[in-house]
Amino acid sequence: MPGKYEAVLKVDGYVYRQTFTVLKDPNTSGTIKDIDDQFQFLMTIRETINDNVELINHIEDLRYSLQNDYNTPDEEKAARDMDDKLYQIESHLFDVKLTGAREDAFRNPNKIYGRLAALGSDLTRYGADFKPTNQQVEVYEVLAERLRKQRAAFELLMEDDFWKAEKK
Repeated sequence: MPGKYEAVLKVDGYVYRQTFTVLKDPNTSGTIKDIDDQFQFLMTIRETINDNVELINHIEDLRYSLQNDYNTPDEEKAARDMDDKLYQIESHLFDVKLTGAREDAFRNPNKIYGRLAALGSDLTRYGADFKPTNQQVEVYEVLAERLRKQRAAFELLMEDDFWKAEKK
């Protein structure tokens, strides 16, 4: 955002401060309001990505805890069934089959995380200094709703009798 800023550098107990001004690009027709709208939208996308990642991490922790948390064959089956249910939710949040190969994009479609990241990238790469388009806002709303549905499914799963038995 255009405006006045201060950079602070701390080294060996010394603090160095430098103020500077970021100017609006004179070659763009975007207004300060457009830039602010874009910035606010990007912060919303970032918060939604963070919510998505928080849910992924929670699921990963739970799935890890289920790996050897049983004493009988019935408990093992219940743990594996719960792991499968968690995996199903998690697989909507990000591509759980990523290998790091360039071909990943062709093997599996992007999930919520990848699509939100792409939306943010698109907004900053091709729309710098302009407010989000109606289409970008609509895509965000679709993705945010998908995330809400997965969170609701997760919360419903956490009410399962399996977890109540685990706490005892």
